[in-house]
Amino acid sequence: MLATSLALTAQDPKRSIERQAEILNAILGVRYRVRPVSRYDVPSVAEATQGLRKNEKLVILPMFAHPSPLRQSCLIDAHQQAQARGLRLSLVEAFANDTGFVESMAETIRQAIAQIL
Repeated sequence: MLATSLALTAQDPKRSIERQAEILNAILGVRYRVRPVSRYDVPSVAEATQGLRKNEKLVILPMFAHPSPLRQSCLIDAHQQAQARGLRLSLVEAFANDTGFVESMAETIRQAIAQIL
């Protein structure tokens, strides 16, 4: 189910990211707040973290599955903004080779293939 729910759509990438945040919020529960942010759209990192207080913890999950220059640039910006506001920061590293991610993507691909057969 998670694989299907997290599948991105090229027609509306912003809505896909918002949907991912909704799903993660539901899975993680009320103790955590998942907020989608965008480098080129709204909300920005600064806007999405506006309500966080000094020393609160911020975990960044880049939706780039693999390392890339754009990913690094986004992370540097987010890190600098978090540090400037006194937030404690942790980063989920690239996950392209993570077994769970690969299995989830494989299931999503199998479902897509089944629809056209």
